[in-house]
Parts: sequence; structure tokens; C-alpha cells
Amino acid sequence: MPTNNSKFLQLRKEISSLVYERTDEINGLLLALLTREHVILVGPPGTAKSLVIRLVRASIDKARLWEHLFTKFTMPEEVFGPVLCLQTFRSEAEAVALANSTEYGLAGTVWTSSRERAELVELRLRSRPASHEVKLA
Repeated sequence: MPTNNSKFLQLRKEISSLVYERTDEINGLLLALLTREHVILVGPPGTAKSLVIRLVRASIDKARLWEHLFTKFTMPEEVFGPVLCLQTFRSEAEAVALANSTEYGLAGTVWTSSRERAELVELRLRSRPASHEVKLA
């Protein structure tokens, strides 16, 4: 019988074979699914954001999906949450700057396999993480 880990790896492989260059989005959606968090994908039109979400949703029996198309005229009040924002970064400094650049960040989570590194990053965040160590495969 397949394990949950192998099911997620298979799902990631299947979706990645259908949608190119969206590895971060696919991994983020699967991570949100595992942690039972909400997700907002932000980016320019035509970059397969909705397609990736719909492919993940289609793989889950009785899953529900709420969609809202954001435009440059969307007001922050239209976003209600909690919301999990997934964003890529190139360095630890950029990740901290991104996390601290929002006025809406009430809580955060640092994901790393190093407890020491998590504690150092935590000190630089304006919002205090609720947790700071999760080992990713």
C-alpha cells in the first residue's frame, strides 16, 4: 500500500509533467495541503496559476475550491484570511526582507532543517513564528 509521502511525490510528478516551470507553485500548494493552510498564488496573467490549483484540487475527492481573480484594482479588504502566502526568494536576507515588507503579517513560520538557523532568522522577523523547525524531504 502506498504511503502518504509516496502519494504526494507521485502527485507532484504527475502535475509537473503537465505544467512546466511551476515547481515552486506545485510544491507550495502541496505543502499548504499538508498543513491545511490557504494559498494565494500571485503573478502575471497566463502563468498557469489557476491550472496548477485546479489540477491539485482535481486529485482530491470532495475537495472544495474558492477562487478570486485579483487585479491591480483589488483592495486588501477583499482578501480575508488566514492566508498563506508562498513566495520564492534567492537568499535568506531577501526572505527576511519579504516577510517584513507586509503590513498584514501577523504570524510566520520558518521552514528549515536547522534549528539554529531558524532561531537566527526568527530574531530578524517582525512577526514571531509560531513554529520554526520542519524537516522537508
